[in-house]
Amino acid sequence: MTLFENGKLILARLFASPTETAPPDDGTAVSDERRQAERLRRATEARRALDREIQQAERRRRAELPVLREKVNQAEADVASVRKVLEATEAAYYDARREQADLDDSLRRQIDRARIELERTAWPWLAVAIEAAQERISRFTSYERGQLQTWRSEAVRVAPDPSDPDFRSMLVRGVTYRMDRVATNDAALDAVKAEMDRALKALRSLPWRVEEPTDEEVQALLAMFEDTVWKKAAETLVWKEPSPPKYDANGNRIAA
Repeated sequence: MTLFENGKLILARLFASPTETAPPDDGTAVSDERRQAERLRRATEARRALDREIQQAERRRRAELPVLREKVNQAEADVASVRKVLEATEAAYYDARREQADLDDSLRRQIDRARIELERTAWPWLAVAIEAAQERISRFTSYERGQLQTWRSEAVRVAPDPSDPDFRSMLVRGVTYRMDRVATNDAALDAVKAEMDRALKALRSLPWRVEEPTDEEVQALLAMFEDTVWKKAAETLVWKEPSPPKYDANGNRIAA
């Protein structure tokens, strides 16, 4: 601090009014000056760091962006070329699919017209046999199946499941569950219906043949529509064995 500044401080102390704040001493002034200098130094360093970051980014923009821009332009050109090939391929695909559908539809109509004419000029006795088969399958579906359908049940002994909390004690004592097993002839009746559908389809295709089918051939197909075939199939029962109840890790029964 200079001599002039020291004199100013002395005069300020002598002539200061009681209400005025006394100026800081030399130590306080020096401390404030150092803090101010430190803040200025830190701010300058921060600004220099930001300036270096900007300069580095600018250098990368000048060096790297042109290369990437060239890659983008090349990729755009490649995409445009591939897109043209794709559009041409898709157009060819849709044209081929349309031609396929048109030809398939035309051939189907041609076949249907020819089959209708074959059926119209077919042998009358074959039409009677087909009509009888249709009536029989309708009767089976609407009435006979319900009359033949049956089920049975019987009590059986079932060993406990290992998940049962009492499994060990039940196993030692020979204790088992008393549960019902059931049987139905649904599967056999479904099989009969499927066989009749196949036989009816075969009968309907006979008028499309050039040569007249034999009586033996037709009777073999009609045999599937006889009551005796249905009743014999109804005797076949399929049993469903009961399953013991299962339990979770906490011993709670799991819903079946």
